[in-house]
Amino acid sequence: MPSSIIQWFKPPPARPRLSPVEVERLYPLYRWQVFESAFIAYGTFYIVRNNFAPVSREIGAALHYDKVMIGDILAATSIAYGIGKLVLGYLADRSDSRKYLAVGMLLTALVDFAFGSTTHFNGHLLLWTLNGFVQGMGYGPCARGLSHWYSVKERGTIFGAWNTAHCFGGGAAGFLAATCAQYWGWPSAFYVPGVIALICAIYLFWRMRDTPQSEGLPGIEEFKNDWPPEEMERHEQELSFREMFLHYILPNKMLWVLAFANIFVYIARYAMVDWGPTYLKEVKGASLMDGGFSTLVIEVSGAVGMIVMGWLSDKIGGRRARLSALAMIPLVPAFLVLILSGSNLLTSREITAPESLIKALQSGDNRVAQFIWSQIPPPSQSELTKSTANSDTQRFILANDLNLVLRNTALYEPSRFAGISLRAQTQGLLSMPLKDDQLIYCNRLLLEDAFPGMVTQSHFTPAQLLWLNLVLFGFIGFFVYTPVTFSGVVALDLTSKKAAATAAGFVGFFGYVGGRVLQGFGLGWIAQHYGWDAGLYAIIGCIILGAALLAFLWNVKPRG
Repeated sequence: MPSSIIQWFKPPPARPRLSPVEVERLYPLYRWQVFESAFIAYGTFYIVRNNFAPVSREIGAALHYDKVMIGDILAATSIAYGIGKLVLGYLADRSDSRKYLAVGMLLTALVDFAFGSTTHFNGHLLLWTLNGFVQGMGYGPCARGLSHWYSVKERGTIFGAWNTAHCFGGGAAGFLAATCAQYWGWPSAFYVPGVIALICAIYLFWRMRDTPQSEGLPGIEEFKNDWPPEEMERHEQELSFREMFLHYILPNKMLWVLAFANIFVYIARYAMVDWGPTYLKEVKGASLMDGGFSTLVIEVSGAVGMIVMGWLSDKIGGRRARLSALAMIPLVPAFLVLILSGSNLLTSREITAPESLIKALQSGDNRVAQFIWSQIPPPSQSELTKSTANSDTQRFILANDLNLVLRNTALYEPSRFAGISLRAQTQGLLSMPLKDDQLIYCNRLLLEDAFPGMVTQSHFTPAQLLWLNLVLFGFIGFFVYTPVTFSGVVALDLTSKKAAATAAGFVGFFGYVGGRVLQGFGLGWIAQHYGWDAGLYAIIGCIILGAALLAFLWNVKPRG
């Protein structure tokens, strides 16, 4: 990087101290200004990052990307973001927060524009990976700004409130992307957020501030008379690369435990953020809009959880790791209920006898078989009846095409099902007016009754399924964002405000490169080969491991 650019990014020098009257007048105004800027910035970064997952199914359908390819994009982005958060986080500790934040926002807007204009997988993989790296410019300057303008005893409440920005931004991203894709096609899900980010970059360059000293004000510790317990003598001392890593980061055993715990925390977090809309659409019969709305539910409930838990952590002396461990526990029953609530749509593993089902459909022995076979596209019929077709391919094609029938057709007609024995559960549903997920569920039961032994019977499924799953998504969001929020704050508690972005980047590196990559590759692969239930059981195992590691930090309190 040319020296002129380095000089431009350097933190502004301290200005002469203002009068006590001016200090009292300006300090609250600037504190709010920095919080407001950090909040808007962090939320907007998520609008131009979380807009891919909600429309990934539509991109896949338009450009013929399978789950593995979608998982590759998500995983590569996470690796890049983890590296960016560490490398660019270190640079954020040594840069002017105002300039650094605005430039990062500008760059991610430009990448979104390019992504929407591309229709090739390699281009999408490269661009969204670049977006992940550039997004590493977001957290660091916000954390640096807040840690300089808010004291240790305010840390939990302020960081908890600030972190709700990514809930609102992430939730808005899902709804905005789904709405744009529905009305204007999937590229608009990147153009519209890009315009929002471009406007935000200009706003941040005008509004954000760096440190109190650069505005002629005293340090926050002096202003609030709230000195860090272990860093009283060094709290304003800038750190060299050697001091930062060899004193605060690498020898810190508790920071390493937190980093490894963050792997499992991020698996739990992003399982439903990245794959939740797809899961609801493929398993529960949700529409594109319902899938996008699920992201909003997770994020808004997460915002409530972060505010409550942040405030509570300050009240119990800053023991944020303790709250994080406890918050992981309710996630286990939530994911179990998701599994036990059953599936409206078919997964490939639920086609238990593909060859028998193909023969039954092709033979047209009854009007149900004749109707369903007529709904399967000729290319799929050809693939299914090939002598060389393997059972896995047959299951995959059958699940996709039968799900289209389940979603788009009222399968039941009295003459069509004459002579077919229907369960009492199916007959009960047929006596009611049905629409949306209820109709899909009834179609699923009719299919099971028409072809017994060839399609796995669904487990217990409420007549109106989607509301239950959205409630569960909200429950998961409320609790999972507690350890997510506190990962960066506990990292700050374990180090110094002069290493805030670097410590958070170190922990975030493990969360994104370890946790989100494993989730991106792993959950998509497990769902593709073993079904969604197996994927959710794997997430439960990760939640238990994450809670166990966080328990080792039970008594951690703020250091500086």
